Amino acid sequence: MPNMNLSSRGLILKLQATGKQYEVYDEREAGLGIRVGAKKIAGLGRPKLTWIVRERPPGTRNKVRITIGIYGDEWTPTKARHKAAEIKTQIRNGIDPNADKKIAAETLTVKEAYEIWLEHRPKRPTKDTIKNQTRSMNNLGALTNRRLDQISRLDVAKVFRVMTDNNGHVGANSAVKLLNAIYRFHAGDFNLTNPVEAWKVKGGKMHPEIRRKIHEEGASYVLPRWRKAFDVVVTNPVVMDILLWGFYSGIRKSEILALKFLDFEVERGSYQITVLKNDVEGGKVWTLPLNRQLADILARCFEERLDGNPYLFPSPKIAGKKRHNIVGHTDRLYAELSDVAGVKFWAHGMRNAFLTVASRGLFLPDTLAKRLVGHEAGEKDGDDPTEGYKNAWTLGQLRTVSQRVADRIDDHVAGRVEEDEIAGDFALNDPRLEEMRRVMAA
Repeated sequence: MPNMNLSSRGLILKLQATGKQYEVYDEREAGLGIRVGAKKIAGLGRPKLTWIVRERPPGTRNKVRITIGIYGDEWTPTKARHKAAEIKTQIRNGIDPNADKKIAAETLTVKEAYEIWLEHRPKRPTKDTIKNQTRSMNNLGALTNRRLDQISRLDVAKVFRVMTDNNGHVGANSAVKLLNAIYRFHAGDFNLTNPVEAWKVKGGKMHPEIRRKIHEEGASYVLPRWRKAFDVVVTNPVVMDILLWGFYSGIRKSEILALKFLDFEVERGSYQITVLKNDVEGGKVWTLPLNRQLADILARCFEERLDGNPYLFPSPKIAGKKRHNIVGHTDRLYAELSDVAGVKFWAHGMRNAFLTVASRGLFLPDTLAKRLVGHEAGEKDGDDPTEGYKNAWTLGQLRTVSQRVADRIDDHVAGRVEEDEIAGDFALNDPRLEEMRRVMAA
């Protein structure tokens, strides 16, 4: 086929598949051409079009053929023409334009990069976390076998849309978050552009996260029902104490199960937990206050301590070995607790309820309420440094408000608090406003 004007999009799109691959070259820029695929692309109505350039290296007789890229938004006629000129200059100067491609060939695939990222995280994820992350990795589909340098923001947009349809909002968010974490970890190793961040810059947005709420009726509805269900369902005293610790402290289940007697300073009325969040090396240690309800559980656990077991909540002996992790036995009770309570129960729900009582029942500042449960205010609130200053509460202040929250929880359980919302009809007893209401309603 004769040379043609490859600056014209209209002429380029008229190129037809003939059942055999062929090349067309530009009539203006020597060496710039398009390789036309043998078949039409399904749904596109035209063959695959690939920009190429040919040039003769100094001291050789044969020209080399270099692939620039696929015709489209990324490689328009103008961009391809500029790139062809750049490549030809490199070849004339004795530079191998494929050098970058040879380096790129050594770049990891997404799956390989994920395995390295997982291995080098500061803290080893739990089995459940690894299971969820592997599911997210699989949801990325064909991208998992693509090299990190081969994924564009358009690829991210497409896979996010497909995952939303196939795996829902949560699945799509989780997979793209994982992909972003992998790129951030490896960015300095391969001089990569993060396609997830590029997608966000161009308007890409994750789906809004919807937190599971304890109940539309609030803490006053769930707390007495949960507490009654504990008494009906739970027969293991260790499991009962685990649940009550979460009930009156608001800390996470994993942090409760890790508690040891050495974590407590009785003279100060405090204890320490290690929060394994955000890949902090070794976790972050928080000092939390003991309220009377927690102190009662602590004293009972020490009184019933067996064989010097260091853990506050040990598992029974199994095959002659001590295991402190009783989480499996506790988790199996959730469904039965929910049935008896008549309202959904889950361990993290107690944390939600504790914070609800603190912020909506006692109107405590959010920074103070979060501090009571070992949550660093500001870490998800825009990282405002002033939040850190407001977060510097003394142990005495924390103990006082922790006791208020625990007592308020007991008031809910005993039915002494009907609801956390301010209730009642609005009335100012002003006849002029009553007249206004009557006129506006007419």
